[in-house]
Amino acid sequence: MSRLKTFVLSPTRVRSLRRAASICGLGLAMIATSSQVNAACTYTIESQWDNGFSAKIKITNTNSAPISSWSIGWQYAGGNRVLAGSAYNVNLTGSNPYTATNISWNGNIPVGGVQDFGFQGTKTAGSGAEIPAITGAACGGPVTSSSAAVSSTPVRSSTSSSSSVIPTDGPAAISVSGNKMLFGGQVGSISGASMFWSNTGWGAEKYYNAQAVSWLKSDWNAKLVRAAMGVNDTGGYLTDPSNKTRVMAVVDGAIANDMYVIIDFHTHLAQNYKAQSIAFFQEMATKYGNKTNVIYEIYNEPLQVSWSAVIKPYAIDVIKAIRAIDPDNLIIVGTPTWSQDVDVAALDPIVGYGNIAYTLHFYAGTHKQSLRDKAALALSRGIPLFVTEWGSTDASGDGAVNVTETNAWVAFMKANHISNANWSLTDKAEGSAALVAGSSGTGGWQLTTSGALARSITQGWPTVIGGSSSSRSSVAPSSIPTSSKASSVAPSSVRSSAASSRASSSSIVGPGSWQLSATDSYLNFVTTKNSHTIEVHKFDSLSGSLTNAGVATLSVDLASVNTANTLRDQRLRDLFFETGLFPSAIATFNVNTAAVNAIPVGQSALVDLAGTLDLHGVAALMSTKVLVQKATATRVVVQSVAPVIVRSADHNLTAGVEALRSAVGIASVSGIAPVDFVLVFNAQ
Repeated sequence: MSRLKTFVLSPTRVRSLRRAASICGLGLAMIATSSQVNAACTYTIESQWDNGFSAKIKITNTNSAPISSWSIGWQYAGGNRVLAGSAYNVNLTGSNPYTATNISWNGNIPVGGVQDFGFQGTKTAGSGAEIPAITGAACGGPVTSSSAAVSSTPVRSSTSSSSSVIPTDGPAAISVSGNKMLFGGQVGSISGASMFWSNTGWGAEKYYNAQAVSWLKSDWNAKLVRAAMGVNDTGGYLTDPSNKTRVMAVVDGAIANDMYVIIDFHTHLAQNYKAQSIAFFQEMATKYGNKTNVIYEIYNEPLQVSWSAVIKPYAIDVIKAIRAIDPDNLIIVGTPTWSQDVDVAALDPIVGYGNIAYTLHFYAGTHKQSLRDKAALALSRGIPLFVTEWGSTDASGDGAVNVTETNAWVAFMKANHISNANWSLTDKAEGSAALVAGSSGTGGWQLTTSGALARSITQGWPTVIGGSSSSRSSVAPSSIPTSSKASSVAPSSVRSSAASSRASSSSIVGPGSWQLSATDSYLNFVTTKNSHTIEVHKFDSLSGSLTNAGVATLSVDLASVNTANTLRDQRLRDLFFETGLFPSAIATFNVNTAAVNAIPVGQSALVDLAGTLDLHGVAALMSTKVLVQKATATRVVVQSVAPVIVRSADHNLTAGVEALRSAVGIASVSGIAPVDFVLVFNAQ
């Protein structure tokens, strides 16, 4: 073995390679790498779905001298191809064969050091992703077929070739495949509880210990615990580092109890603390990145801010920092509007990084069918969801337990393999608290009504409830009857057939009209001042209808503008909109009813809209593209795909912009406002 050599795999590398093998369905105990005195290279599949995959190539310098630059190549024998523009951490050229060279900052690899890069690719639907041979001096030169990294033909796992050879360092590794999460390669979900805010003086600190975690496992049968580290509020991490110590106590307790643990950066303003977030997660990844137990939640609940302009850029920077240390463990990204607008994130998902899920939060007393519709829409677009926080009460965290809606949510989560953590493990005097006031910090708890319900759900939660990964479009219906039990949910193949059989009777054109559900709909707009300060606002009062002739009308009560600032609301009403003269903005569109009628129940399609916007007494032409989901035969959800740009100059509002700027005393106010919306229409 002059040019190829066997080397000892560290536990971290073993875990990474084992994950890749389980995702691909490979029955190999380890992945051989092409190597020489310079370096060892590995090509691993991080995740794959029906017609695509994500992959990573890692270069490890096993020489006694540093590498100053590198260039490697590979070629697929079958139909696999790299998706243009998806590569990260590399200069990638060619179109099969491909050549990858270092960029300015990652050419140097010290002795024992590692550099890696990744990309997404396409493949033939239903086939396994190919693992090609890697060529180039950094990887030992040309590699013959006998020394290929792994056979490109997928082989089903067998018990004789994996667990007896490769040690584990925690519970089954979590990976993402399409809109599902895999546990050791098998579709499944887990359930547990979330700690309350860790902030000093907030009362829940006493539960941040290994004994509480151990009790949670033994008494609740919990597979998951979430450490909600308060960040910027009083007593939080930014001013009191003891919050981090508390989180590590929970993580250590979860590892000791073979449980999964979410390390949660618990704030509503994470983008304002990106540097601190990166430093924190780098430390956590360095300390715990070799443990399959660990899940990183990098943003708890963003407010009503832009996904594409605010949350996503923050997330990418934090993910990049984590992946430089821990290439494997699951990362969960928060979504707009207190982690409810998962459908918005699904339209512009994060690419270039694998093993990413998206946060969904619900409180059963407030969030009902309309939010399940949004979740189903996100799943249908191919992204995986993780409910890192749910409550059986109102969204305030208080109020009575809503058993009916909680059961509906539980059925939905089980049917769609969505993991979850109940809010919250505390004895605070509020409806969502799981523990009676005065409960011990280490176990033996007396439970509230909410806690007893959460415990019963977690105790009965099956760790793995699916057989194999479903296709990207496989989503269980969101309109599950509230009396449904998990065991009565039909397999995905049965659900698909049922949806198809209903499609012919789901015409949007029929007797009566369709009316906008104001409580389930929203319309947001974004303002920019001083060139860089971006704020998201909304209107509280909307009305609208869709006629049988295909004419859709949306009326916005401009006096209902809500910026969370009373004085600013008044200025917008009086100086900008002039609501005394122009009380409403009315958008009128012609809808292609044939295109909408063709959408089967439970599925969605892109539809072009053209019409007018009558604002401030001036009607201007406008066009946009929307995503239309037929949630049920009598319920349609219409969502903006990209923000609709409204220009003040088009509606005689330039003077109003200047009036606002002068009243506030700032340098500038933008005359352009991006608008996004979700509109829900119900048949009458």
